[in-house]
Amino acid sequence: MTFNIIGSGNIAHFFATRLYAKKQIIKSIYSPNIAHAKALAKLVHAKATSNINKIDTNVDAIIIAITDKATLELAKKINFKNTLCIYTSGSISTLQLQNLSENLICVWPVYSITKNNLPELKSKIPTGIVCDAKNNAVILKLCKQINLTPNIISNSQKEILHLSATMLNNFTNQLLSLNEILLQNNKLDLKILLPLLQNTIQKINSSSPLQNQTGPAIRHDAGTIAAHQNLLKNNKTLLEIYKLFTKSIQAMHQQ
Repeated sequence: MTFNIIGSGNIAHFFATRLYAKKQIIKSIYSPNIAHAKALAKLVHAKATSNINKIDTNVDAIIIAITDKATLELAKKINFKNTLCIYTSGSISTLQLQNLSENLICVWPVYSITKNNLPELKSKIPTGIVCDAKNNAVILKLCKQINLTPNIISNSQKEILHLSATMLNNFTNQLLSLNEILLQNNKLDLKILLPLLQNTIQKINSSSPLQNQTGPAIRHDAGTIAAHQNLLKNNKTLLEIYKLFTKSIQAMHQQ
C-alpha cells in the first residue's frame, strides 16, 4: 500500500516506521515545520513538505497524526474527497471530521507512544477502530501488517475508552510520581515496589480487579488507616487521595 502522513510527532513516527518496516511505501511526510518533516521523511525514504495543499491524494491512504486541535482545523480547510483518510485521535468523533473525506476511519493506538521510545515492532498494540463495514477488510489487513490488535468500536464507545485510558494511564502515572517523591524524601527507592505493581497488573489476565482488592481499606482496618493518614498529615494531596480511595474501596466492597 502507499501512504502519505500528515504529522511528524510521536504518532506519526509510530505509523511511519511500522509501515516502512513492513515494506509499505510512504510517499510524503507533511509538517508545518519542514525540518521536522525532513527528519521523519529521511527515516522512511519519503519526501518532505510543509505545504498542506501539496499533499498527494493519489495514494491508498492518508494518515493524519497531528494534535486534536490541528485535526479539527484541518477538517475545516481541506477535503480529500474519496481518498481513504485514517486519523489517529482517541477523543475526536468521526462525525466531527466528515468534511475531510467521504472515506474516513479512526485508528487509535491505545498506548502511550513517544518517538524516542517506540514499542518494538513485534509488540502487538491494542487499537480502537471506528469505521464502516466497507472498510473493515482494508483496515483489518493493515492492522495485521503492522501488529495492531483491532477492536472495532463505535464513536460513543471510543469516548468512554479514551476517558478510561486517560484515567488509568495518566492518573496512575501521577500517583506513581507523588509516591516517588514521598519515598525519595524518606531515602527509599520506588523500584522496590515494581514487583508489587507488576503483580497487580498480571492478575488482571486471569481475574477481575474487583476480585483482587486487598489492603487495610477492604479489611476496614481502622488502626492502619489512621496511622497511614497520620503519616500523610503534612502531604495534603496524598492525604486527600488516600481518603478518597479508602472511601471508594469500602463503598464498593461493603461487608
